[in-house]
Amino acid sequence: MGARIVLHSDAIAPITTYEDFPFSLVAAVRYGGFSPVEAVHACTGLAAEAIGLGDVAGALASGKAADVLVVDGDLSADIRAITRTRHVLRDGRVVAAGGWVRTTSSAISGQELWRRAID
Repeated sequence: MGARIVLHSDAIAPITTYEDFPFSLVAAVRYGGFSPVEAVHACTGLAAEAIGLGDVAGALASGKAADVLVVDGDLSADIRAITRTRHVLRDGRVVAAGGWVRTTSSAISGQELWRRAID
């Protein structure tokens, strides 16, 4: 019918925690009629457009800010690959890998620490 649907952490299941958001994409494909590519676009490009940031974020394109999620698998074929994160890059640097998240200590200015991600 032409409606643009944006997916975010509480779009399909209001009680979904941030860490469980990938399962919302799985639900969107399984129960919401989205293709895997449409589900990913709904939480990236369409979400950026919805909040007025489509010109500067939301896609891997020259001149746009983007975080990169690297998964184990082919998202276009199997949305469940979104639950198998290998790496997360921000500003061209790995900020999460193998269950660890890179943080900056506020007590020690600029010192980077790796913390175990929430299971």
